[in-house]
Amino acid sequence: MPRLRVVLVEPKNEGNVGAVARSMRNFDATELVLVKPCRLGDEARKRAMHGVDILNAARTAKDFRAAVRGADLVVGTSG
Repeated sequence: MPRLRVVLVEPKNEGNVGAVARSMRNFDATELVLVKPCRLGDEARKRAMHGVDILNAARTAKDFRAAVRGADLVVGTSG
């Protein structure tokens, strides 16, 4: 099965980052990369629930290009 990497660029709400980590856990995705993230605190951890390990292991990248480096396929969405 191919590895899935989720990249969030400049997330504004820590609760949303936690919710993404929780959703990732539901689909067995574990690689979360954050580009210029907001501060992650208690709200992010509360919303992550069983995905808190994904949140704790998330890495940051300096820009989008660095975040997707090495990916074979990139799919993007916007709010």
